Amino acid sequence: MFEAVARHLSFSAAADELALTHGAVSKRVSALEAKCGVRLLERSSRKVALTRAGQLLWAAAASVLDQLDAAWQTVAAVPAPPSPQRIVVSCERSLALRWLIPRLAEFQGRHPDVVVHVHAGGGAPDFRVDGADLAIRRNDFVPASGLQVEPLMPEAMALVLAPAGCMDDEGAYLLLWPRHAQRSSVHESMVQWLKQQAQAVQVALARNAKPAQ
Repeated sequence: MFEAVARHLSFSAAADELALTHGAVSKRVSALEAKCGVRLLERSSRKVALTRAGQLLWAAAASVLDQLDAAWQTVAAVPAPPSPQRIVVSCERSLALRWLIPRLAEFQGRHPDVVVHVHAGGGAPDFRVDGADLAIRRNDFVPASGLQVEPLMPEAMALVLAPAGCMDDEGAYLLLWPRHAQRSSVHESMVQWLKQQAQAVQVALARNAKPAQ
C-alpha cells in the first residue's frame, strides 16, 4: 500500500487502485510508520509528500517490485511441461491383483510420462460406457466388430470337482485336465473336452457310489 501511495502521492488514488477505502489505506500506512519508528509521508489537506525516509523506502520497494515483475515475466515465458499421458485399463479383478498391478511399478519406472489407472471389469467391454482405453479379458466372448484384439498370454483351464467325485479305487485323485494343457478358445476346447470326458467322469462317479464290499 505504501508503494502505491508514494507512487501516486495520493491516498485516494492508491485506494482506487487497490480497491480499498481511503481510511483503510491511511490506517495501514500509519501502522507501517509506527513499525519503522519514522514518518514516511508528510500529510496536508491538499497533498502528500515523501519524507527522506519515505523516499529511501519507496525506492527500495519500487526496485523489489520491478525485480519481481521481471522474474514473473521470465517464469511465465517458460513452457509448461507436457501433461502425463493417462491410460485407463479395464481388467478382470483377479488378473489385475495377481498380474497387472504388481508389474505397474516397473512400467512406471520405464515410462514416467504415462499414468496408468486400473478399473476392475469383466465380460465384453463397452469402451463408451467404461471410459477405458483398453481392456484385458479372457477369451470367453465374441469381440464386437471393429475392435483391435491382440493375444496377451495363454491360459490353462481345469475342471474342478468335489474330492469324493474324482478318486480312483486306491483313493488317489484323478487328473481330469492335463496340468499344462493350453486352450485357444473356451468356446471350442472346453466344450469339446467336456463332451469327450463326460463318460469318464460318469464312470468315476459311479465307481465311488458303489457300497464298500
